[in-house]
Amino acid sequence: MRSRAAFTLIELLVVISIIALLIALLVPAIKQAKHITKITMCGSNMHQIAVAMTTYAGDASGAYPQIGTINEQSSAGCWANWCSYGPVHGGEGVGYGALIKGDYLTVEMTLCPGRDFVSEDWPAEDVYRFLEDPDVPNGDGPAIDSDGVKYPGRVTYHMRGWAGLDGDGHQSEWVVPDERWAIASDFILTDMNAFAGHDGSGLNVAYADGSRGFVAGDTIPDGTHDLWEYMRLLRMANGGGNLNVDGHIELYQYFDSQ
Repeated sequence: MRSRAAFTLIELLVVISIIALLIALLVPAIKQAKHITKITMCGSNMHQIAVAMTTYAGDASGAYPQIGTINEQSSAGCWANWCSYGPVHGGEGVGYGALIKGDYLTVEMTLCPGRDFVSEDWPAEDVYRFLEDPDVPNGDGPAIDSDGVKYPGRVTYHMRGWAGLDGDGHQSEWVVPDERWAIASDFILTDMNAFAGHDGSGLNVAYADGSRGFVAGDTIPDGTHDLWEYMRLLRMANGGGNLNVDGHIELYQYFDSQ
């Protein structure tokens, strides 16, 4: 009996071409699936943050966590809205640190899965380093309070705050006026930071009713510009640096309406 001849060169090239085509079709689909998974996992964290903050407020007569100061930001080394540790408050946990200390939230929940451990993304680097070894000072460390509780210096989520400033710019505990107030979001120091978290697809936002929402990047907050350009313009209004207090307030007011 004659055995079947081996593949011809043309047949081999056809097979290789088919395999290459399948890979070209599958790789983007796999990448998109991973992207969606990260958004979903981040959304789950945001939901937990919403529940943690509303539970904290329920235990504190409606007041949300103090988040540090405005005028003494340099003492904390970063803007207080995502610092979990407040040297200006005698080394006590503030914001997300207060939620961690009170067992309302775990450190793992303060890390957005969409943010990789890269030097340009220092809040993510702080949390990654902390989870690897909490005894190693990170970010604005040593991140340890007077009770010995340890925190990552910064986290990858933002807290609204700035709703209870006193005359010296200190942030007191704050009370929200409406259940649909946005109380936390993905990291939004600048439009570039915000864009990077989910490759421009949008931002996860936590609300005072304990829910979370997703604000798409192609939404038009001002009737003219998409979310990222809108944020860029807010940043440029502050001289091109970071979003200032007024910029953050305006952005959260837009989140309120979503």
